[in-house]
Amino acid sequence: TPGLSSYVSPQLEDLLGYTPEEWLATPGIFWDLIHPDDAERVRNEHRIGYENVETFSTQYRLRAKSGREIWVEDQIRVIRDRDGNPSVAQGFLIDITARKSSELALTESELRFRGLVANIPGTVFRCDIDSDWTMECLSDANEELVGYPSSDFIGNRTRSFASVVHPE
Repeated sequence: TPGLSSYVSPQLEDLLGYTPEEWLATPGIFWDLIHPDDAERVRNEHRIGYENVETFSTQYRLRAKSGREIWVEDQIRVIRDRDGNPSVAQGFLIDITARKSSELALTESELRFRGLVANIPGTVFRCDIDSDWTMECLSDANEELVGYPSSDFIGNRTRSFASVVHPE
């Protein structure tokens, strides 16, 4: 039954602050600790994974005993009995909080950068130093400047940037 455990390893205490005994003595504790924004998605993923009797993985937030929010990757494998029927599931919770924090910081940084680039009165670019000025990155303001969408220039997809530079 998803969310009900018959065994948990002692490492649970390091991860969430609950002893295996506390965890096993509290039916449904797993579902109580999932972040409300993740709960419905995780329930659906577990239901589908168990129904399909497959190995699956998902990521979500849990609330530790201390109240701290941690991100976990949950890897689950459904084990079949001798007759091929689903019998038990083995799962592993891996703490990915640091990775998620890095991803969030990177996303926020990228959003700030894109906001800055979008408000610069001109074109921002990164290109190879070659005869065509082969573009790796080119801001959308380029279209206003030269009349062609920036995507045309990336990797010289449609035209090179050198082709729109006045010969003089």
